Order: sequence, then structure tokens, then C-alpha cells
Amino acid sequence: MTLDNLILRNKCIILGNCGVGKSAISQVFHSDGQFPKNYTPTIHEEIYVKMMNIVDNQNINVELFIHDVSGHDLFNEFLPKYVN
Repeated sequence: MTLDNLILRNKCIILGNCGVGKSAISQVFHSDGQFPKNYTPTIHEEIYVKMMNIVDNQNINVELFIHDVSGHDLFNEFLPKYVN
């Protein structure tokens, strides 16, 4: 059996307190190591999508959905929505 252009989709949720650098980590990973000059606080959620190749097999790609969720206590009630 051969795998022709298989895409594996995965969700990564970044959780933590306000101001600890969740958005910075998300943006740096999404932009291949480039630190943004300005940061704005996440209001509710930011979603970044990054396509990556598996090094050992060029026919398999990983599509990573990075969910950067606000750390404000106000949004704690929405967290179960992201985990499912």
C-alpha cells in the first residue's frame, strides 16, 4: 500500500495565565522563528495553521492547528469547547 500525499491534522491548544507568553510562542512557531515586533493581547482566541513535512517521508504532511486561547479568567468557561 502506498501513501500519496497523506495529510495528518492535529490540534495544539496553548493554555496559561495572562501575560506569560502564549501568543509569543504561537507566533514564533508559526513564523519559523521570527519574533513579531508588536504583541497585542489575545481577546478570545487566535488560530494559526502551519503545514509541515515529515522529514523521513515526503508524502506525509502534518497540518497543525495552533489555538492560542486568552488567559483571562472570563474565558475559563469556554475551555472545554477547545479540548474536545
